[in-house]
Amino acid sequence: MSEILQLLRAHYALIRVVIVSLERPPKELMTSLISMVDQEKVDLSNVTASTATISLDGSAPRRKSSVSSSTQTASSSSSYSSPSSDLPTINNIDVFELIQHLEVSSAGTITIPDFLPVSVASVLEPFLGMVGYGRLCIRPSPFCGMGVCLVNGPSTKSVPATRIFNLKKFFVDIQPFIPQLEEGKMGFFGAQKLKKVIESNTLPGGPDLYKYLTEKKRAGDTRNAIDSMQFLVVHNNMDIASVDVVRRCHCAVQTVSVGSEKKTRV
Repeated sequence: MSEILQLLRAHYALIRVVIVSLERPPKELMTSLISMVDQEKVDLSNVTASTATISLDGSAPRRKSSVSSSTQTASSSSSYSSPSSDLPTINNIDVFELIQHLEVSSAGTITIPDFLPVSVASVLEPFLGMVGYGRLCIRPSPFCGMGVCLVNGPSTKSVPATRIFNLKKFFVDIQPFIPQLEEGKMGFFGAQKLKKVIESNTLPGGPDLYKYLTEKKRAGDTRNAIDSMQFLVVHNNMDIASVDVVRRCHCAVQTVSVGSEKKTRV
């Protein structure tokens, strides 16, 4: 993995997006499926055993009598062993393990805190329009995975953007400005507030991003910087034994684009 990652990062101009995901071997998938079936059987038997019995004459439900002696209750609970305790708990894919492996493989140049939910990329929408890339819809669900933006330039080589800019805080601070940016109605005072937000989230030693976004003479440098970015994404993969209804429902959502009707993004 170390050599592959080094090769991919060196060719950032050719390879703009790197997507990594975990896949389980067939044997592990089968073990996981069997575990799920066994667990369902255990749960069903427990529900059946604890269900109240209703008499034929329509009287109120009667539950099985419980042990009144505290001594007997304590002894029975201490000797009880859950049937599911012996079942393997491998019914999901943990992306955190892959992120840890990437940290080790990169020799610490990419660390766990550098990864953020891919939904953070949505803040790029209005700014890409400002520098001439047009209106793009970048709104992945946070359930899709984790990602890191690698910045390349004359003095930086494959440096995580989180070392230059506080993306996590900026994602929260920029939300009130998104409607104005999309409609192109910032105004003077709004632009000054936006400038303060950008400056407050720029880490020491970072570039003056506001000037790169607003000054026409820096437009070429801005485009070169954006074209030199590379994105490393850890996909939150779902296989046949780890399908999550919540995550699955977020794969296709309704989004509204300015000046257009609702469109379904898959």
